[in-house]
Amino acid sequence: MSTIVNKYIEILSAQRPYPYMVDVNNRQLFTCNFNGIGQLPITDILGSLQHKLVTISGIVDSNNIFISGLSEIPTGDGPFIHLISTGGMSPVETHNSKHDSFSFQVITRGKNYSATESLAINSWLALDGIRGLTITHTT
Repeated sequence: MSTIVNKYIEILSAQRPYPYMVDVNNRQLFTCNFNGIGQLPITDILGSLQHKLVTISGIVDSNNIFISGLSEIPTGDGPFIHLISTGGMSPVETHNSKHDSFSFQVITRGKNYSATESLAINSWLALDGIRGLTITHTT
């Protein structure tokens, strides 16, 4: 196991979660995109955000959150959260250092519209407006 320490300067959402489609299992999907800046080096961003949502915020069970585009989302009713990296911009330069610029998408999916929307909004509220937060987790 290794310990990852990420120092986030700021994470802001690009918009409020909104319903955008139904998947092949007839589950409603909500999406929300985020942009962030962190102190270099930022590693395993999705893992630390998963830790934030499961352990720190406690809004989702670890069996119902998945990271990366390679994750297989179960066929069950959910709701499930899927975190996907969407790249980011080049590092942000300040007077005497560079900061990592990153972005990610949170997709929430489930059969029950209200429960899925509620989880989407709670994850949005847990991640939007983060400033000066250090997240430590193990992989």
